[in-house]
Amino acid sequence: MDEIMQYIEFPVTIPNQRKVEQIINYASYLNILVSLTVGLASGSLLYLSYAFAAQLVALLLIVAPNFLFKSERPIGWLSVKY
Repeated sequence: MDEIMQYIEFPVTIPNQRKVEQIINYASYLNILVSLTVGLASGSLLYLSYAFAAQLVALLLIVAPNFLFKSERPIGWLSVKY
């Protein structure tokens, strides 16, 4: 389980946002492809919707920030001096 978590759980920093954006972009194309395949194979718009929703929930769980699942101290932001 620890091996899996190192790939789907990253600290919230600006460089890691690029990784999250890449995951979302690739997963979006895969989601559309799989959903269309399920919908066309089953001939059902309902199954297409279920496949799309299930993959969307899985994607949200993968890219959700750590603060939703851990009770750690929040990131300390620098205050701006005027």
